[in-house]
Amino acid sequence: MRLPILPALKTPPTGLGIAPSLPHLTHLTQSSAPSAPFAPSESFLPIIPIFTSMQRIMIIGCGGSGKSTIAKQLQHLLKLELIHLDAHFFTGNWVEIDRDEWQTLNQTLVKKQAWIMDGNYGSTMHMRIDRADTIIFMDFPTTVRLWRVFWRTFRNHGTARPDMPPECRERFSWQFFHYILMYNPTRRKGILKKLDAVRPEKRIEILRNNRQVKAFLHAVAAKRVQNPPEL
Repeated sequence: MRLPILPALKTPPTGLGIAPSLPHLTHLTQSSAPSAPFAPSESFLPIIPIFTSMQRIMIIGCGGSGKSTIAKQLQHLLKLELIHLDAHFFTGNWVEIDRDEWQTLNQTLVKKQAWIMDGNYGSTMHMRIDRADTIIFMDFPTTVRLWRVFWRTFRNHGTARPDMPPECRERFSWQFFHYILMYNPTRRKGILKKLDAVRPEKRIEILRNNRQVKAFLHAVAAKRVQNPPEL
């Protein structure tokens, strides 16, 4: 006897802890770059159960991958202090902070009890890895990152982004575009190796497209509702 074929599920099963409809997350993608809309009927990738406590979240990835965007969304959900490392590294008009001062500043920042930090900076990355309980790697395709940075720069040229010092106005930089183009061949493998080394004791999330970002944020929001913070 042939068994009947059941229809495919249109929404994720409730057991995954993913809220299928959260209006406040509808604009999580970078506002400065157009992207394909997220279709509600698309299947969600499996999500590792969210830890009860996400207190120190480190976000890394190449320019244009959406680090600042997801950092702001997580800050909205979790109410943790948001630290944009770029805002501390540049002192004005794209002048970099003294290297010794940068090391000292990072040591101070990571000692805080709770935070969300977005930014790479390889010379101090080990400090954040040691202290973070959650590491998010925004591993978007090179073409997406290049287009986002181009559109962001074109749209905001001559003005400063909210996550940057006021004197650091958007400008076209061929050196930065070259960095984005060469990120995967020169840096990505090393990042993945670092993440694999700490995977047993850290929560690692590698997000490669908008659909995965939305699914992750939905899961965080759902867990937030199930386990509200103690007042």
